[in-house]
Amino acid sequence: MKMFFLSLGLFFASGVWASDNLSGADLKPAFHSVSEIEIPQSSIPVVVEVPIKFENNMFDNVMVIEKESQKTQPVVILNKNVDRKSFLSARDSFNSKNIHFLTDGKINNFQEYSINNSGEKQYVEIILNSDASVTSSSVTFYLDEFVSLPETIEIKAIVNGEDKIILGKKDVTNTTINFPKVTALEFRINLEYVQPLRIRELTLSQENLSVSEQNSIRFLAQPDKKYEVYFNADRYANSYGGEMPDLNSNKDIVLIKEVSAKENYFYKKSDVDKDGVADEIDNCVQIANTDQADINKNSQGDACDDFDRDGVINQKDNCRDLINRDQKDKDFDGIGDVCDKKENRILQNQKWLPLALIILVAGIVGLLLVKTMKAKE
Repeated sequence: MKMFFLSLGLFFASGVWASDNLSGADLKPAFHSVSEIEIPQSSIPVVVEVPIKFENNMFDNVMVIEKESQKTQPVVILNKNVDRKSFLSARDSFNSKNIHFLTDGKINNFQEYSINNSGEKQYVEIILNSDASVTSSSVTFYLDEFVSLPETIEIKAIVNGEDKIILGKKDVTNTTINFPKVTALEFRINLEYVQPLRIRELTLSQENLSVSEQNSIRFLAQPDKKYEVYFNADRYANSYGGEMPDLNSNKDIVLIKEVSAKENYFYKKSDVDKDGVADEIDNCVQIANTDQADINKNSQGDACDDFDRDGVINQKDNCRDLINRDQKDKDFDGIGDVCDKKENRILQNQKWLPLALIILVAGIVGLLLVKTMKAKE
C-alpha cells in the first residue's frame, strides 16, 4: 500500500513538473513562421517586448522557446490602437449557451457541435450579426486541434431586407471559404457535419473595416539565453501551463525591434491518427484509415462508421453488420458469436470429445491409484 501511494505521489509530481516545463517540440508543427530573438546583454532577467505581425486568417497564437533547453516560456500577446467599425455577435439554431465564444476574439475557448453516432449528417445554422454594415467576401474557421472541417457550407445574407443566398451549398475543403463580395448586417452560415465539430473562432473578412493595429509579445528573458518565437498558427496550440509572471506591467520593459518571419521547417498540418491525411479533411479523424474508404458515401469513413448502429464503431466491432452490443466471443477468435458461422473451439465442434476426455482422465487417475496401492504392498 505504501508503494502504491508513493507511486501515486510521483505520478502527480511528474504531472505538475511537466505542466511547468513543457517542451515545444510537439507543438512546432502548428506554426507557419519562426524567428530568432536577439536579447540585449543583461545580468538579470528582463521582460522584453517584441513587435510581431500575424498573417491574415492566422491565429494570434505564439510560442516562445528557450533554444538550449527547448522549454516553452510564459508569453502574453498585446494588441494596441485598434479602431473597428463593426463588432459581430453570434447565435445558432441550437440556442447554444456558449455561442459567443465564436466571435469573442479569444482562441482559448470553443463552441462544440456533437454528433448522435447514427452516422447521419448533422446540421447547424450560425447567424452572425453586426452593429454596422459589413462588406465581406470570405469566412474563416479556426478549428480546435484534431477536428475535421464540416462537410458542406451554404451562406445567406440579409441584403436590403431580403434573405439572399450568396454562396450555394458546396463542399468545405479549406478553413477559409470565399464568396462574392456583399454588404450586409446579417450573415447566415449553414453547416453540415458528420464528425464532432469544435470551432474556436468564426470570422468574416471586413473589407470596409478601418483598423490601425500593432501586435507585440512579451516574455521574461533570462541572462545569456537565446530564444525563438513561433507564430502564424493554423490551429490552437496551448504552449505553456506553468506559473505566469506579471507581463502586463509597463515597468522596466526592454523593447526589441520587429522580428523577421522565416518559414518554419517543422510546420505540418495536424494529423492526430497519423494516417497521412490531415485532420481537417480526414473522414475518420481519430481512427487511422489511409484509404479513406466510405462504402456508403456518407462522408464518414468506414473505419469509424457504425453500420449496424449498435454503438460500437466498425473498427472495434467484432460483428460489423449485426447488432451485438455485448461483443460476446466465446471462442476468442475475434468474430462475435452472432456472426460466427463456424466455432473454432474443438470441444464445440466434436460433441463426443468432452465425455471421451472425462473417461480418459478418470482412467489415468485410476491407474495411478492402482500403482500407488501396489507400491505400498
